[in-house]
Amino acid sequence: MKRIYLAAGCFWGAQAFLDQAKGVSSTQVVYLNGGFEGVTYKQVCQSSGHVEAVEINYDPNQISDETIWNLFLKIVDPYSLNQQGNDKGIQYRCGVYAQNQEDLNVFLEFNKKFVASENRTNFLEFDLVKDLTIAEEYHQKYLEKNPQGYCHIDLSSFPKNLQKSNISNFIYELKQRNIIKDISDEQKFANIQKGQKIYIGFDPTAQSLHLGNYIAISVLKRLQKLGIETIAVVGGATGMIGDPSFASKERVLLDLPTLLDNKVKIIKQLQGFGLEVFDNLQIYEQMTIIDFLRDIGKNINIAYLLAKDSIATRIQSGLSFTEFSYQLIQGWDFKFLHENHNVIGQGGGSDQWGNMVTGLDIIKKTIGETNSFVFTTNLLTDEQGRKFGKTFGGEPMWLDGQMFSPYKLYQFLYNQSDEQAEKIMMMLSFSSLNEIQALINDHNLNKKARLLQKRLAEEIVFDIHGKQGLELANKISSILFGKVSYEMINQNEKNELAKVLPFFKVQKFNAEILLENKIFNSRRELREFMNDGALEINGVKIQQADDLNSNLLDDENRLLIKKGKKSFFIIEVAK
Repeated sequence: MKRIYLAAGCFWGAQAFLDQAKGVSSTQVVYLNGGFEGVTYKQVCQSSGHVEAVEINYDPNQISDETIWNLFLKIVDPYSLNQQGNDKGIQYRCGVYAQNQEDLNVFLEFNKKFVASENRTNFLEFDLVKDLTIAEEYHQKYLEKNPQGYCHIDLSSFPKNLQKSNISNFIYELKQRNIIKDISDEQKFANIQKGQKIYIGFDPTAQSLHLGNYIAISVLKRLQKLGIETIAVVGGATGMIGDPSFASKERVLLDLPTLLDNKVKIIKQLQGFGLEVFDNLQIYEQMTIIDFLRDIGKNINIAYLLAKDSIATRIQSGLSFTEFSYQLIQGWDFKFLHENHNVIGQGGGSDQWGNMVTGLDIIKKTIGETNSFVFTTNLLTDEQGRKFGKTFGGEPMWLDGQMFSPYKLYQFLYNQSDEQAEKIMMMLSFSSLNEIQALINDHNLNKKARLLQKRLAEEIVFDIHGKQGLELANKISSILFGKVSYEMINQNEKNELAKVLPFFKVQKFNAEILLENKIFNSRRELREFMNDGALEINGVKIQQADDLNSNLLDDENRLLIKKGKKSFFIIEVAK
């Protein structure tokens, strides 16, 4: 990636024009080279000396420096000093600003050739970037937010051959966010037409999807926002078989009542995210074994299947015909959806590539060359490279709030390292790249405030559990970390606490109970916490062992125990 800063008069129009360029990944409007940082728009308008400019981040493999220069010349009058269109003032001077001398020299050479061809000098300014200040939020993408706003540039004059399509831009953004891993044919993806659909499959192996699945859900939601129709395919059929892809051993087959119960719940969960759902069991309910062998098996070469990494890794340790057939079923899903539901694209995790390409092969052999394609997403992993799903103390991070509370999800995200928080924010957040970068910049100014982690936790919990789930997570955090007293919480909130904290049922309560349940490892440790004022029960500081009695019980015979600053437990005493 490269970066250059262009000043072309009012930065609203310049940003809107240059944003159209194929290969430009992101832009933001800034103030430059005025003698000091932190300038405001008001100061700029009062002749602070800064220039309004557009920061352009671009891929030199997709758009050259010279193309950037030629686009710049289309929107400036290089012979007008401190004025472009009706805008007058030193802030409207035009020029090119680079982060290093090497990049600046490239554009100086372009201008040298331009002056020679015109046989006339110009007022363009060339300099290194100094005193950079990001412009106020209301200036960012101004014309996108205000289509009827003032613009001195004819945006329709942008060269069509250099213009990115919405889909191309979308694909590029997915790459920038590290969401996309591989695409079988990027041009086919970019050429998707209105009414054509993309699907991603979800097998009902449990009663809920987990956080690792949310990247696939978020991709479908992003596609919908772009106007592309999507289908979430629930594996009522494939779930009966089990996907062998890169599994170390044969998966245990679920009994049919369990599978049906899982399927019903996951369909409801996916519909809750606003997705159209299709059960692939509908394809196979009436299919006989003879149909399977003639229609599906006949079109697949065994050598082709055995060559796939996902199969080769299991072939020595043992692979049943049931699991071996999984990719045939998944491949036929694609062919059926392609013919009957106008589906041309399939997405999936990076471990699904082999299965999805089988679908393309079946389509090619049964229908012929089509505009179908597949793409994979990078897996959401922790810092040790483990797939998200079972990384919260060994507990699966289910998307069902009854199985894994919004509070636990909030705490998991809030406690991520800076590096992990940035990665997850890029992959799961629906905030724009510019908004995320601005957030990271603010976070880096005061890392102790954990602005990045807080925004990440709030946004993802809200996306998954809604306003009520986020409010509950915030309320529990306030209770546990001292912002709300125990007396102020209601019965429902106390019940939520019991779901998310270590919970013990006992017959009576005294100091021995704290030791028996390993809340404290020894009487000495208990005594030290009491002496330090670091033991609270139902909001009351405990300073001696005699205070540990049933008088502390609330109306539900429960005790909220706070040990130090971050350890919490609930004890319920039998009535």
